[in-house]
Amino acid sequence: MRAAVLTRYGSNASALEVRKVKKPTVSGDRVLVRVCACAISQLDLTVRHGGLEDVLHLRTREKEFIPGYEISGIVAKIGPNVQGWFQEGDEVVGFLPIDAGAGGCAEFIAEPYYFFVKKPSVVTHAEAAGCIVPALRAYGAMVYKMRLAAGQSILILDGASEAGHVQIQLALHWGARVLATVSSPEEHQYLKELSSDIVVIDTSTANLPAAVERETDGQGVDFILDNAQMEVPLASVLNQSSTDAGRSGGKEETPPPGTPAFVSNVDLLSPRGGVVAPAEGQDALGDGAGGEDRESHPFAPACEAEPKRSTRLPVREAVLMLAPHGAWVTGSDVFLSPSDCYILHRKSASVAFLCEQTWVLAGYQVGRYLHILQDCMDLLAQEKIKAKITGIYKLEKIQQAHRGLQTARVGRIVIKIG
Repeated sequence: MRAAVLTRYGSNASALEVRKVKKPTVSGDRVLVRVCACAISQLDLTVRHGGLEDVLHLRTREKEFIPGYEISGIVAKIGPNVQGWFQEGDEVVGFLPIDAGAGGCAEFIAEPYYFFVKKPSVVTHAEAAGCIVPALRAYGAMVYKMRLAAGQSILILDGASEAGHVQIQLALHWGARVLATVSSPEEHQYLKELSSDIVVIDTSTANLPAAVERETDGQGVDFILDNAQMEVPLASVLNQSSTDAGRSGGKEETPPPGTPAFVSNVDLLSPRGGVVAPAEGQDALGDGAGGEDRESHPFAPACEAEPKRSTRLPVREAVLMLAPHGAWVTGSDVFLSPSDCYILHRKSASVAFLCEQTWVLAGYQVGRYLHILQDCMDLLAQEKIKAKITGIYKLEKIQQAHRGLQTARVGRIVIKIG
């Protein structure tokens, strides 16, 4: 079968090549799915760059690594333990874990049946795939973290982005008052066309805290949904000081005395949640002075950062914009200074973190994950929400799709397969 294979880490999309690989087989609780569409996101860029090397360990992986995590397709064959769940010919949609190794940018995948739900026939494969990550981030943040209720206010950063535009629709559907940021005329125009109920704030011309204060009569927003993610590879994070003036309101903050420098690096968390400190004489990837040359190895993390596709919200601004008992949910790394913590304490406010991959990496959450995915598909079928698909590429154009993803500001990019 044909598949897009990641041949090395790199900032250049040429690191991806379409090759002939062995077709997967099914057994046990797995289903063989003929992939029709695979949406790509910031996660795909992060993987390509090497930002998740501490999880993926591609330098020691023997088989080809195929990226792609949001898929929609047709069941081609089922394992013996899948009877009653799916049958051949069912149209399904699913989200794959990053450590699967054989992702959705291929003609076929074979994964456990509990990663999938049935796709309504009235929803296209591109639309279904394009709603997966936005829905998981929206439900994870607004339902399970914020407990968003009708009448409450929420500020969604990068509202026209791959996740933001679906999150806005869900928040409006649930009765919330939505404020959303944009930074270009294209984004502004899209959100104005999406709904007249959105308070659009153009951060290229307006001061965000001042605009929030004005729109909320000085009360602040109940919730902030920050779609920023880790945008640099792990190798760059390791060389970055934990004091980041840009993320602490323009004033350099330092950790409390005695705090190890690595504790603010989110990418150093082990799969079980413990902080992993590099051993003396080693870097975080396990290479010592006598180890292999990281620069020459095809899976040495690239050090160039991708073009930014999301707004990094300064910590102090976020803390000050929150209303009492509010919550800021972010997908990025955050360093809170003692003064930031003091303000949060006085407001009884909180900061929470968001990683959509947790839904499929933590097995005991599979019931909630399937509920979210099925609910999203039902809302798509009822036309309560819709995915903005700004680009559809054939599998052979995977490199062009990744280049488009690096600069796209509105909607989703989808790979059409077959």
